[in-house]
Amino acid sequence: MPIQRVIIVRHGETDYNVEHRWQGHMDVPLNKNGKAQAEALAKHLVDEAIDGIFVSDLNRAYDTARPLAKLKKLDIIPDKRLREVHLGIFQGLTRTQIQEVYPHKTMCWDNDDSYVITHGESRVQVQNRTYEAWQEITQRDDMKTIMIVSHGGAIRMMLLKVLPQTTERMRFANTSFSILERDSNNIWQSSAINMTPHLE
Repeated sequence: MPIQRVIIVRHGETDYNVEHRWQGHMDVPLNKNGKAQAEALAKHLVDEAIDGIFVSDLNRAYDTARPLAKLKKLDIIPDKRLREVHLGIFQGLTRTQIQEVYPHKTMCWDNDDSYVITHGESRVQVQNRTYEAWQEITQRDDMKTIMIVSHGGAIRMMLLKVLPQTTERMRFANTSFSILERDSNNIWQSSAINMTPHLE
């Protein structure tokens, strides 16, 4: 039987998150608060029957998974397809800077999911690669419940594909978790979205 339950986690806080800088494929590490968030998440989820942990290969995702993997003695399986959208020339800049330097490209980015940012990729491209990873991972028959650790934009686009009934672009807090479960018709349903009880 393929995987029945998936806990999807956004990585912990980084200094770029605090500064509202767009990270994309930049390998920005967790800050002190982000590491504490990851530890709190691990303690909250330690009793969950998680059989495997799949993560983006960027350090902020990997290091978010590390405390739980250590507690549950699980290997962390990196997958480059779970990376954040490649933001090209926007990477490292704040939203304000992006609008000032690239006003036309910002307008295109905001209004067209197929728009490929210079030296980067489109939201549709990140959706296609994350969904490909989702399909492959969730067909494994050696696990029942897994955790996936990825990034806000990547998770948002993946869920728009996995949950076709969803139309809005959801926002995800650092180390928030969302739970998806496969029903008897082989359709994924969400039982929790953007939960952060471990941070309260």
